[in-house]
Amino acid sequence: MRTRFAPSPNGYLHAGHAFSALSVWRAAQDMGGEALLRLDDIDQSRARSGFEDAIYEDLAWLGLRWPTPVRRQSEHMDAYDEALTQLIDLGVTYPCFCTRKTLRLTDQGYYAGTCRPLSPEQRAEKTLQGPKPAIRLNVAAALDHLGTAPRYLDGGLRLSCVPGEMEDAILARRDIGSSYLLSCVVDDAAQGITHVIRGRDIQPLTPLQVLLQQLLGLPTPVYMHHALITDAGQQKLSKSKGSPALRDVREAGMTATALKEKLGF
Repeated sequence: MRTRFAPSPNGYLHAGHAFSALSVWRAAQDMGGEALLRLDDIDQSRARSGFEDAIYEDLAWLGLRWPTPVRRQSEHMDAYDEALTQLIDLGVTYPCFCTRKTLRLTDQGYYAGTCRPLSPEQRAEKTLQGPKPAIRLNVAAALDHLGTAPRYLDGGLRLSCVPGEMEDAILARRDIGSSYLLSCVVDDAAQGITHVIRGRDIQPLTPLQVLLQQLLGLPTPVYMHHALITDAGQQKLSKSKGSPALRDVREAGMTATALKEKLGF
């Protein structure tokens, strides 16, 4: 059993991150396995070395240890490029030229597939006009290629990748060349992750990641999605919303033991 905690070094960790990290380490301990730390830092425009140092400090304060060296996504862009090329060669992707202004969504909030029916000539013309397109997964083409909807375990339930519940998600952003969706799949396989334990807010991406695993010939881990820590208004804690950071809680005098008890550990 091997699992991982993979924060992004683009801000300070808060209690929600602590709950997720503790859930990962507790599961590894209970199953006699191993918990890894990984840094999801493909977006180098937002990553900061100071935030990375703070992640190490906060996890150590919680009493958590991990094997080294820590895998950084920014050091493995070639692996993501290789996976993307493999998907392109399978014919299960297409370039997306939509911008924030022209992006259209369905009633379900999914990408409407505006660029999917473009002809090769139209794509070539738009490519010349610029800017560089993003690359999206063609879910219908992917399912046709596999011939059946993949199944996977999530929280003890065997689920299927339902076509209507998956959008043509971005595999490579135009400014980065990869995405969380693709890099996470490649990383989990490279690190031999057998169990993915993370918050329910990421759960909608799971079928898409399973689909990518099947297309790339990679193993599918067992998934478990835990509840989210919320504030007084029942909103998920968030870096962008300025939720209190662990370093602030620590400086205010709370001990790691007290925080863990508060979080149910």
